[in-house]
Amino acid sequence: MAESENTMNTNSEKMQSNVSKIIDTVNNITKGIDTNSNQRLELLIAIQEAVNCEYFTLRYDLNHKKKSNKDYSPDWKMLHNITVTSEVIKFSRNDFQENYLKASWQSANSEDKAKIQALRDSFNAYVPIYLYEKKNNVKDTLFKKGKSGYFAGKNNQLVRVNGDYIYKNCKALNPTQDGDKSLNFSQLDRVGKGYFKSDGDTENTKTNPFNLKIKSLTTQIIKDYQDGEDNGESVNFFTTGDADTEALISKLTVACNSWLSELRKSRSQANPDTAKQKEIKSVKEDLKNAINKNKKAS
Repeated sequence: MAESENTMNTNSEKMQSNVSKIIDTVNNITKGIDTNSNQRLELLIAIQEAVNCEYFTLRYDLNHKKKSNKDYSPDWKMLHNITVTSEVIKFSRNDFQENYLKASWQSANSEDKAKIQALRDSFNAYVPIYLYEKKNNVKDTLFKKGKSGYFAGKNNQLVRVNGDYIYKNCKALNPTQDGDKSLNFSQLDRVGKGYFKSDGDTENTKTNPFNLKIKSLTTQIIKDYQDGEDNGESVNFFTTGDADTEALISKLTVACNSWLSELRKSRSQANPDTAKQKEIKSVKEDLKNAINKNKKAS
């Protein structure tokens, strides 16, 4: 029992040390206290430590927008198990700030806003590393080497990064497929943005607002009709809408089909040669099928 309590106390002390490290680094960044050349990298490493040591879980509440409802119940999902959008990252970052760091920073306050921005930069650069490791079942994308640990270069201005992560998401920074490279914060952030562009289960943090609305609506529609199945038992579903929803869905379907039709028409007009080639190919296929049919009949 005593050994178990000692372990819990040690873990609690390590967690509090991590929290203090993050807050101190954020304060140093915002106050311009230059302890080394790249404190944003140190902040990112501290955030990674919080996640890897399971002091904090990168999560998202699918029902958070219903929090004001009387029947609200959170539906927590790990980030690597859902589609990650800029809204998801922001929610998880706020969760980290409020529930792990216990920091009540408010964007309306200029000093607090600077702290939020400092945390945002490093947190957002870490998320793609986390997703990459979880989805590829790998570790140590950022790794230690010798006494210098994670960092390299003058005044720790660079961090050691696994070469595969760089090559797969930003070949320009590792064209020769080296096993590892040392990158500054801006370069590491660039690789992370490359990950968001290439991964099918994530969205670039600068995704078109129109696309985000379409994705959000699609998710809501699917959730409404899929919630009616629970281990084979019939439960209430189609509960999100009201008496007008069916008619609105019908109008939406017509609008979507019309949009696709006009898009294809516009593409054909813009590229008449391509459209003509498709038409010729279609005629050839029909002719070929007709000949084969006649051969079989004879």
